[in-house]
Amino acid sequence: MNLSIRVHGFALRDEFRDYVERRLDRAMSRFRGRITSLTVQLSDVNGPRGGVDKVCLITAVVPGVGEIAAGEKADSLSAATDLAARRLKTRIASMISKHRTRGQSSIRTMAATA
Repeated sequence: MNLSIRVHGFALRDEFRDYVERRLDRAMSRFRGRITSLTVQLSDVNGPRGGVDKVCLITAVVPGVGEIAAGEKADSLSAATDLAARRLKTRIASMISKHRTRGQSSIRTMAATA
């Protein structure tokens, strides 16, 4: 799984990069063989003014399913990353399940018409 981290509005410290890598590794471990790449975009919208303005957008590429994205806004980058990772995990599970169900119904339809 290829991981790319992009930042806007601040400098990314190595400690936080490691945190993001560990967090995504744990959250996506179930889908490790299915995800080809993850892109994380982190931004601080208001800069030093503070507030609930830290944004994390994570995009996963799942062959056969497509691109799946989840984003969250929070008062800290770690909270935004945690929330976005959880949301992405749920979306990937849902999309894979729908994809499987859609494929099985096609097989059932073909068997019924034969």
